[in-house]
Amino acid sequence: MPFRNELKSNFVTGTNNIILTHEFLYWSERVKQLFAIPVGSISDCSSHPDILMSLVGHPFEWGIREASVLHDFLVRNGVVSRSMADQLFYDAMIESGVSKHKADIYYAGVRFGAAYMEDKYKTIKKKGAGYVEGTVENLVEVIDFTVDVATGR
Repeated sequence: MPFRNELKSNFVTGTNNIILTHEFLYWSERVKQLFAIPVGSISDCSSHPDILMSLVGHPFEWGIREASVLHDFLVRNGVVSRSMADQLFYDAMIESGVSKHKADIYYAGVRFGAAYMEDKYKTIKKKGAGYVEGTVENLVEVIDFTVDVATGR
C-alpha cells in the first residue's frame, strides 16, 4: 500500500484549497523513498486543465485526491523533477485502485498542463484563522529515512 496513512484535511476558508491537518505519508517503489507531507501543506488537488473534470470526474475523488496532494507537494517544493512528480502521481493513482483509463487521462492532463499551470504554484495564499498570507515555498520538507517495505517501519 503506497499511502501509509489516511489523508486528513480541511478546506481553507474562501478557497478551493485543502490544508493537511495531519502528516501524510507516501512510499514510492519507483524511487524507493518515503515522502512525508507535513501538517499545514496546501493543495488544490487540480494540477490539470479543468476540462478533465467533465471527462473523468473531480480530483477530490478517492485515489485521485491523495495522488493530487502528493503531486502538488512534489511540484511546489521541487522535491523531484516535474516529469518525475507526474510519474509518481500516475503510480499513486494506479496503486490506489484508480482505473488505468482514468489514470491515463489524468496523467495526460498534468503533462499537458505543466507549462499552462506553472504560474499557479507561484503564489498560493493561505487564509483563515491562524494563517497568514504568503507563499508555500519552504513551507514543507521531505523527511528522509529508511522504511522496511515488508513491514512499513
